[in-house]
Amino acid sequence: MVDTFLDTPPMSPYLFAFALASDFVRASNRHTLNPLDEEDLRVAVWHRPGLEDYAGATVDIGTAVVQFYEEYLGAAYPLGKLDFVAFPDFSIVGMENWGLITYDEKKILFDAVESAEMSRDEALHIVAHEVAHQWFGDLVTTGDFGAVWLNEGKLIYKDVPSPVNWFFSKSRRMQQ
Repeated sequence: MVDTFLDTPPMSPYLFAFALASDFVRASNRHTLNPLDEEDLRVAVWHRPGLEDYAGATVDIGTAVVQFYEEYLGAAYPLGKLDFVAFPDFSIVGMENWGLITYDEKKILFDAVESAEMSRDEALHIVAHEVAHQWFGDLVTTGDFGAVWLNEGKLIYKDVPSPVNWFFSKSRRMQQ
């Protein structure tokens, strides 16, 4: 089997990742980026078969969070795709590789109608945090592992606004 990839922009080696998930399926969405570059972005959630009903809401959250950070920062997401891979029994909550964010499926996949509000809120917080790293920690990153804590520190100490309230107010307006 041969696959072809687009050129990868320069990045810190710890951000490089690829996933071998041949039996996974994809739920995806396309949206037009902010007017700064007018390119399309594909946000996709890769997951095990049978979880389709749980991935759609995560695609919507991921797309909305990218739009929030593009508007807030005035900087378009620099890659043409953003993949989320939801692994079963993943040992960490999430990892913000550039263009490929890996998650524990129990943390981000939920039924938009049947799941408790707490599941939706947790997924939104986790996705928002990991997507923020696409700008803070991936686009602008440290030179070595010794300073990686700076990437987390910027987000944990709330210097960067969270899209959580923005997302919920947008969702409420759409429902009315």
